[in-house]
Amino acid sequence: MKPPNPIKLRWKKLKNEWGYAIPEKRTIVIDPRLDDRTTAEIIIHEAAHCEFPYLEEEPVNNHGRNAADLLIRAGYTRQHDGEE
Repeated sequence: MKPPNPIKLRWKKLKNEWGYAIPEKRTIVIDPRLDDRTTAEIIIHEAAHCEFPYLEEEPVNNHGRNAADLLIRAGYTRQHDGEE
């Protein structure tokens, strides 16, 4: 089932960060050079900033780490098609 207001995912080689969120545009930008575990963590982290912009950084960090760990243990691997 598609979410009612999906978050857009963009891939871009970044210089000083792994990713960032633009909550008002419901968009996240992720560096495609990251390994699978880090990519999962950063996508979840930045998506949380879009969904819950009022949250402090610590719970967002914890959520990103815990959810990424679950995905990796469940066998998640990233598909690389369509990335820069």
